[in-house]
Amino acid sequence: MDPRKWVTATRAYNLRLEGLCRAKNIKAVEKSPQALVSKLGYIEGKVCARILKQDYKSIQSGNEDFWRKHCHAVPLGKVAEANHRLEKAGKTNHKCGYCSDGIKSSSKIDTLPDWPQPQGIFISVTDFDPIEFLVAIKAMYERTVLEKEDTDNMSVEYKAFTKLLEQRLVVLGDGTILFKLYEWLSFTLGTPDGLVVDHNGSKYLRVDCLQNV
Repeated sequence: MDPRKWVTATRAYNLRLEGLCRAKNIKAVEKSPQALVSKLGYIEGKVCARILKQDYKSIQSGNEDFWRKHCHAVPLGKVAEANHRLEKAGKTNHKCGYCSDGIKSSSKIDTLPDWPQPQGIFISVTDFDPIEFLVAIKAMYERTVLEKEDTDNMSVEYKAFTKLLEQRLVVLGDGTILFKLYEWLSFTLGTPDGLVVDHNGSKYLRVDCLQNV
């Protein structure tokens, strides 16, 4: 959303807040758009982390009802009928979380990106679209460099996207620009060969569109 939409959303939020506080006979403290944006990013990070870990248990009550309800309030992908039936895993398959040699695998969960991000990049908690990512970079370059748009007027999504790039872009000695990918993400179908490369033991996305700019 752009700043104007956040102002409108904040007005609606404060009206509802005032009504709830009036019903409980307590004083309402109005929120600013900046406060809502900050809180949204915090909550979305917690929701994504819980979905990724499949951890819905409340720390206080131990009940899963609250977090299950809110983590699944908005579908993260398109709902579609399956066109094939999953078969039961064979006896020769190794257990989930273990390598074929029986050694338990370990994966450190990377720091989650700020939210919201431009639409289409993170299709769900575990799916990443490299093409939409590069399209977002191109759009941001055109707006900030070619059209000289004031960054203060940029949408919250693109501000979060800018921070993401600052944290994970790497420039090699030969001028190659890479974006460090999250280990827990899967790529969408149709990702071109050669777009994802290995560097220092991690997966990176080539960002050739930023070279020579």
